[in-house]
Amino acid sequence: MNDYINLVVGNLMEIVFAGIALVITAVLVPWFKGTAIPWLKEKQLYSLVAMFVRAAEKKAEAGTLAKPLKKDYVVQLLEQRGYTVTDEVDAFIEAAVKELDNTAQFAIGELCAVVDETEEKTEEQTE
Repeated sequence: MNDYINLVVGNLMEIVFAGIALVITAVLVPWFKGTAIPWLKEKQLYSLVAMFVRAAEKKAEAGTLAKPLKKDYVVQLLEQRGYTVTDEVDAFIEAAVKELDNTAQFAIGELCAVVDETEEKTEEQTE
């Protein structure tokens, strides 16, 4: 009797695992190909664009790149790596520039706050 129970339970487990494998291959793999992989590629592209924008800013600060040519420099770097600059990629470039500007403004604001606090403490100590 135990042999039959072991045989039935073993077969049921094989059926359950086969069903799980079927769900993974029929549902999860196509979802991953259709959703996750394009999202990861887009995230990688934005990271690459942001890195190129920072590089263009550094070159412009150093004086080796004219400020009006910064966007052209980023576009050129992207095209060298095989990316076609579409409206979406152009929006990524603009977003990366805005993100860089916001980061700089935040840093300046924080620095001003620290300087103001230091000045107030110095004034209090001299009084």
